Amino acid sequence: MVGAGHVSPTERYLERIGVRPSPRATCPFDPGYDPVTVEAHLQQSAHLIGTLKISMACWMVAEEGATRRKIQAARSHGIPTVAGGGPLAALLQSVAGHDEAAQMLRTFITENLVGPIVATVAPDAPALRGALVASQLVGLGLARYVLQLEPLASADRATVVAAVAPNLQRYLTGPLDVS
Repeated sequence: MVGAGHVSPTERYLERIGVRPSPRATCPFDPGYDPVTVEAHLQQSAHLIGTLKISMACWMVAEEGATRRKIQAARSHGIPTVAGGGPLAALLQSVAGHDEAAQMLRTFITENLVGPIVATVAPDAPALRGALVASQLVGLGLARYVLQLEPLASADRATVVAAVAPNLQRYLTGPLDVS
């Protein structure tokens, strides 16, 4: 349903041919489609979609405007968006027992996630602070995207940020009781 009280032509047609209404239950994954394709899919199927999952890889390689356009299209249909999938989830799923995958994840975390931040804000103990931040991010990624622990897996981004940010801030700039 596009808006409260509004019945789309698709819903009217499905009702006419005897198809019962279906709750928004699907969670399609956008692996990097162009915005026009995503907008067309949402136009046709928004009434079935509970959440649209945007690949984290899209954020890293796509033009930012294209990704934001997809998110706006989802919002215009009342569909929340989540980020996930992409290289981090794939690496987390493959690191156990695979030395090469573990090395790739260490490199990804060190060079892309933690390293640049820690070098800037935590010159006193960058290795330890970086490892602490990495432990929080990897644990969060594993719990939320791989194990899909509830209610963390379905929590909105703002809730997760509010819960985790103070820990990350302390790891980066707070006192560390280290001898």
